Amino acid sequence: MRLISIMYSHSSENHLKFDTEKTGFEKAGRGIGVYTYMANTFLCQIFRLSAPVLLLTSSMSLECRYCGLTKPPEEFRSKNQCKECRNAHHRQYNRDNRDKIKANQKRWNKKNQPKIAEISARSHQKNKESISRRGKEYRKENKTRIRARIVQWRLDHPEEYRERCRVKGANRRAQLRNAGGRFSSADLSEIHTRQRGLCFYCETKLGAIFHIDHFIALSNGGSNDPSNLRLACPRCNVLKGASNPHEFIQTNFLRLF
Repeated sequence: MRLISIMYSHSSENHLKFDTEKTGFEKAGRGIGVYTYMANTFLCQIFRLSAPVLLLTSSMSLECRYCGLTKPPEEFRSKNQCKECRNAHHRQYNRDNRDKIKANQKRWNKKNQPKIAEISARSHQKNKESISRRGKEYRKENKTRIRARIVQWRLDHPEEYRERCRVKGANRRAQLRNAGGRFSSADLSEIHTRQRGLCFYCETKLGAIFHIDHFIALSNGGSNDPSNLRLACPRCNVLKGASNPHEFIQTNFLRLF
């Protein structure tokens, strides 16, 4: 039988004196240690009064107020509730208050976005190899499921899928020409707004189909950076080709820049 003792008295040498099993007492205290003071007035109000040595043993047990079972101290998280009952209570609360919990979590996430991003980045960097390994294993085991999900997304979002393909293809062609820079769909939306939805050259309204033009052509050393992109109608982009943009504008639209 394991014996955990705490010695305290009025004398200065024994004041706040704990034996080497203090950690053991603290662990047991979660179950019974902090509650035995009801019989001993919490070590006579923290060592201010003399009292005999308090002995706690691992054979002590408590009765759970909820399930009525008698269990050892380590099975308790609070004075009258065992771990099993507490966990069951939490599960039931989560089921009954799912919407409330989600709303609170969403509100907290919105308020703490920088903190979440920092923790996520730190965790990802720390577990980069394991995350990559689990991702590969999941993709290998769920090829059919992933493929079906991708196909369904393409059917549900045809315009967004077409835009992504266009951006991906343009970036790929620029990469093959060793042109620096990349752009995204968000960059195209920003350029579209800046041009007020008009062709950069003829200023006609852009329809659903428009071309992504490199103001300085890639073949002439232009970059694939968003700053070198213009949105043009198909006719203007085909006419311009790889020619000098300023000469093209002066020749066709009499506009000087």
